Amino acid sequence: MEKPPYYQALLKDLEKGGFEHRIRFQDPQADLLSKNIYRLRKRIKSLVRDLNRSLSTEEQLQEYLRELITFQELVRQVGPVRDIDNVLMVIVGVASEIMKSDYVAIYLWSDPPSWVRRQASQDTWLCQEIEQHILGKKVVEGTELEPFVIPFFAPNSQEEGSLVMIPLHSGKQPLGMLFSYVATSHLNFFQYHFNLFGLFGHNATTAIENAILFERIQDLSSRDDLTQLHNSRYLRQYLDAKAKEADSDNPLALFFLDVDFFKKINDSHGHLVGSRVLTEVAGILRDFEGPGCACRYGGDEFVIALPNTSMDRAEELAEDLRFKLEVTELLGDDFRINVTISVGVSLFPTQALSIEELLHHADMAMYRAKAKGKNRIEIWRGP
Repeated sequence: MEKPPYYQALLKDLEKGGFEHRIRFQDPQADLLSKNIYRLRKRIKSLVRDLNRSLSTEEQLQEYLRELITFQELVRQVGPVRDIDNVLMVIVGVASEIMKSDYVAIYLWSDPPSWVRRQASQDTWLCQEIEQHILGKKVVEGTELEPFVIPFFAPNSQEEGSLVMIPLHSGKQPLGMLFSYVATSHLNFFQYHFNLFGLFGHNATTAIENAILFERIQDLSSRDDLTQLHNSRYLRQYLDAKAKEADSDNPLALFFLDVDFFKKINDSHGHLVGSRVLTEVAGILRDFEGPGCACRYGGDEFVIALPNTSMDRAEELAEDLRFKLEVTELLGDDFRINVTISVGVSLFPTQALSIEELLHHADMAMYRAKAKGKNRIEIWRGP
């Protein structure tokens, strides 16, 4: 028996897998079958959508888990690191893995936020682009709180992509910004990406704050309370490090200096004036130290260490310092004082074979300067 034309059309449509149009029939039973097929088509479409959504969600979940594992690596790597510059580089490296980008940079703000205090990056061109097109044009104000993406970012010869920016902030106080160039459309970033970026930024901020706090504590422990110069503890560390770099062609020069008649100043004007004198002397030494290191050694004794300084240059600099203090008048509410110093100079390794010997020789030379009338310099020439 030959099938009616409407059944033939229906079967032909089913064989092709076509469910995109509905066939209407005059026969009530055939029309009911058509309605059921139409409902089945809608149900299949719904199942396909759910399946695609499920597959997409599963892929996103797997990617999210992979990125969380990388994020845990950040916590593991940063944990034992205390130096701020090393912390920044670890953060840059882990951010590169999470975002699958070779171009990541991190900036820390100063006050105001438009001024950069510190930075770390994997590539200089990204920094140039950021400073020229982002910071230079005030695209970033430093007050942003949530991660965001700049689309159609195409620096230099790079493929057009997106610039991901993750604010680093302590509460509402801006700390810095992490930038990452990713060679993909901004449409490929979903909410879970931004959630992860926010989590990453929060923990990166914690690591940076801890490193900054550690740096401040280290700095406080290495400075003299009165003068804010480095103390003798720091001096030993500094000399040990610089001695390893010194040789006969690039010696390490050391000045050991003492304020002349300081006891008389204390007795005549009181300890407050004496402390003021030490603070003023320290200020002059701080301006003088340049690439070297000025320290308060104890009482009215100070030390200046100058790497890569020849004997002739050391003698010239010591005389300049002596003269600078001699002609500087220290003024207070009820005093006017001119102070002088006696300076002993020694070099490592040409005049000393150890740090202890270097300090001892410079100290002995300083006492010889005092014995010869004060307000003068003496070079260590041997016993």
